Amino acid sequence: MNIGRRLALVRQSRGLTIKELAKKIGNNSYDKFETGRIVPKFDVLLTICVVLEINIWDLVAEELLIKYIEKPGKYKIEFKSLGTLSKALPIKY
Repeated sequence: MNIGRRLALVRQSRGLTIKELAKKIGNNSYDKFETGRIVPKFDVLLTICVVLEINIWDLVAEELLIKYIEKPGKYKIEFKSLGTLSKALPIKY
């Protein structure tokens, strides 16, 4: 499942429409993130995660791991910065 699809599922589970979330994050292009037409910049993705009250790693970790498994050695995954980033975001499970 790609990031856009995961964003859509989380948004829907929070009871938000695309327009409502776009207004909350201050970005009218949000619908293009869910459809995959645009990949959000990191700072925008962080804002979305804060508004949706999710950890960014819940969105991106699966894709990073799939890329690593498909081409071992080409991608280097370092989780040492995870602690710092996780402290900045509320984690809701």
